[in-house]
Amino acid sequence: MWIRFDTDAPGMDEVIRRANHVLESRFYFTKIWDMERCETPYKVDLSKCTLEEWEAAPNGDPEWCFMLNRMDYLDDLCLAWLATRKECYAERAVSLMLSWVSAHSELCPGLSTRTLDTGVRLSVMARALSVLENTGFISPQQAQVIRESISEQIGFIHDHYLPKYETSNWGSIQTLSILAVYGRLSVDPENERWWQWAFDRAEAQLAAQVYPDGTDWELSTMYQVEVLLYALQAQWVLSKKDLPIPKGLSNACRGLAQTLAMQAMPDGTTEALGDSDRSNVRPLLALASASLGDPELKWVAKGSSLEPLDVYSYGIEIEDSYNALVPQRPRSLTLDAYDSGLFVTRSSWNSDANVTVFLDGPLGSGHGHCDELHLSVWSNGRPILVDSGRYTYREDSPDRPRLKGVSAHNVPTIEGHSTSEPLGSWEYKDFSYPLKPYVRHTAGLDYWEGAVVGHDPTSVLLRRVICVRGCAWIIVDQAWCDGSHDLQARFHLDPSLHVQATEGGWLLGDTSLVLYTGEGSEVVQEGCSMLYNQMSDQDVIVTHTAFEGRGVQTTTLAPQDVTVDEGPLMRADDAELDASLARCVRLGFPNGTTRTIAVTFGEVFRGVKAFLCDGVSFHAGVAVVTRDAEGLRLDVLRG
Repeated sequence: MWIRFDTDAPGMDEVIRRANHVLESRFYFTKIWDMERCETPYKVDLSKCTLEEWEAAPNGDPEWCFMLNRMDYLDDLCLAWLATRKECYAERAVSLMLSWVSAHSELCPGLSTRTLDTGVRLSVMARALSVLENTGFISPQQAQVIRESISEQIGFIHDHYLPKYETSNWGSIQTLSILAVYGRLSVDPENERWWQWAFDRAEAQLAAQVYPDGTDWELSTMYQVEVLLYALQAQWVLSKKDLPIPKGLSNACRGLAQTLAMQAMPDGTTEALGDSDRSNVRPLLALASASLGDPELKWVAKGSSLEPLDVYSYGIEIEDSYNALVPQRPRSLTLDAYDSGLFVTRSSWNSDANVTVFLDGPLGSGHGHCDELHLSVWSNGRPILVDSGRYTYREDSPDRPRLKGVSAHNVPTIEGHSTSEPLGSWEYKDFSYPLKPYVRHTAGLDYWEGAVVGHDPTSVLLRRVICVRGCAWIIVDQAWCDGSHDLQARFHLDPSLHVQATEGGWLLGDTSLVLYTGEGSEVVQEGCSMLYNQMSDQDVIVTHTAFEGRGVQTTTLAPQDVTVDEGPLMRADDAELDASLARCVRLGFPNGTTRTIAVTFGEVFRGVKAFLCDGVSFHAGVAVVTRDAEGLRLDVLRG
């Protein structure tokens, strides 16, 4: 039975190009959600069917070997076979599966048999086997050899299951793959040996891994996506076969997909949060919208067509579902995920939107970074302040711990150091304790507040971010620590931007934005990684404020046509509050509107406690007075 695929469909040329390279034994990994990308092709001869061949790492990185053994190039080969009817693709798919099976006649733990990669490989083999059997290409004897190997690999996963997999993407990828494989290949899935075990473990994993707010606990966009991919696949296959669905799977699919959509930047990519790349999320959201029947996800996909490999994996029914879905603009502009400490607010769903990302939550897994109080900003659809990415997982690379550490994030520090400190590629020497964040959205104003507690010496860092009309940001950093110190903040710019000194701060590249830092700032050059295995240069603005015991630092990011004036906060009796207790920042917009932001840096417990902000009385930790064509308004953002 043939499913017709158009060779001229969007994305098919890339599928066929990759398949042709596999015919030549040239392997590279550049799909959007390849966990460890490598653009450089390496030639590996797998025809001898030996373990040595399958454990090759020609670039010296074992992650390359892991990618080779996930075998998702079988998808390219089988789709190329369906699209072109050229038998060379199907022959290569069969030979590669038989080569792997022959080289692993006895399954033992090793570079080519990690249980994560085994879970991925099972899904790929099952899809390939279904296609090859349905098209009558593979012989019954060859199919039986592969089926027996798949069964053995499932048993291998069971026998090597570790307790830590309950909360790891490793676990859910393995168990959800097993369920989907049984659904594809078995005539009686529920009576397969390891069905119930995988079913029970999947239920426990989903409850442990997906927070009530819909985010994945590992706090890495990349690995939230990986869990989502296998959750969607399992739900689709099991639903089509009218098989039981693990408790929590449907809610997990929706939660993970919807919070992922809220993380989409105006160009359709995601910030490289935790161990992640800047990846185009729209094709995945298109798939999720079709699978879940969610019109808002289709809106965020912005007309993206389904990837040919997704239609191959899900069948032509997924395309019918997608085409029948009428997109609807998402009702919300804000993600406040308190469980994970991920906060995202956008000015609109347009391509020129401004987006703010604020982080203040737990570490997550080994894929998490030292990014407490991190701030990312996109303005007019462009990345401005960014996360620096991950680059590599190699233990011997100094860039691995550097990019996980505080210095690679837009955070405040004391002397550039933090209690949060990576140890090698996957562990931490210590980690700061985050306090509960405080967030408010009202009247064109967004407010985020977070704090972390450190030790040796005992310290508290507090960051408050006020976003005004979605286009100007006031960042107030405070530190408490006995003795004399330097309060620093780092602002990492997108690699496309290079700064120029201007009055009061720094002009950010060819944008109209200025980062007003006052005195005591510098620019340094560092390396960042928007894609795994790729490094770029970036400008980093570092601010400094000396303090004794307690320090405050205010930074403003605003367009050049917005005036920025900093001054004192007045008491109601016209006496100035000391600058160590409070300050005001006045923003003047081209249309004549002014917004004056008053921030107190602690409790005012002596003297008159009624304050004046632009002539308006109030008492609060953070307040904004707006004067515009509609009159005068006071908004309290923090009591």
